[in-house]
Amino acid sequence: MLESRDISASFFAEGLAEMNGKLVQLTWQARRAFVYDFETFEPTDTVLYEGEGWGLTTNSSEYIMSNGSSTIVFRDENFGVTRSITVTLDGNEVNRLNELEYVNGFIYANVWQRDYIVQIQPSDGKVIGIIECDILDGMSNPNGSTSAVLNGIAWDPASNRFLLTGKLWPDLYEVELSEVQSSSVEKQRLFTNVLRH
Repeated sequence: MLESRDISASFFAEGLAEMNGKLVQLTWQARRAFVYDFETFEPTDTVLYEGEGWGLTTNSSEYIMSNGSSTIVFRDENFGVTRSITVTLDGNEVNRLNELEYVNGFIYANVWQRDYIVQIQPSDGKVIGIIECDILDGMSNPNGSTSAVLNGIAWDPASNRFLLTGKLWPDLYEVELSEVQSSSVEKQRLFTNVLRH
């Protein structure tokens, strides 16, 4: 069953995550998150935060939030900041972290306007893997539009597969990771195997 709830057009809705029966929805620049009851979708609270809201996921005890920079912020159930990490790849900060997903102890983030997803250690922010998604960009964005970019990550625990999509993409792709190739001491290059779209 699909459920939806509209918000005021004055807000640009961003990341959404569920924890302990609550849905929290970020807004891009309004510095507030809307809280809903997971079962009824009824609003229950509004919480404020500093900076922009881009992506949101959870590790079941904390919310994990991106803001378009190289920083990922961890928040408690009441959305208070508990800690933050700076995401780095080979010692360089990775900026424009966007959509997030937490899977098997790692954070996965798409990098805005790039055709890959980074796999991040939540303890220190180091990127230990890169998921190449250029094949998906080529399939959904054959003309190379700068607006139609990779922008959606979901994890299906039943199938152990990712569901990926992007802005203005007509399709949702079910993918699994394959062909690990070492490209540096710090990171592995992982390739998507498209199963369905």
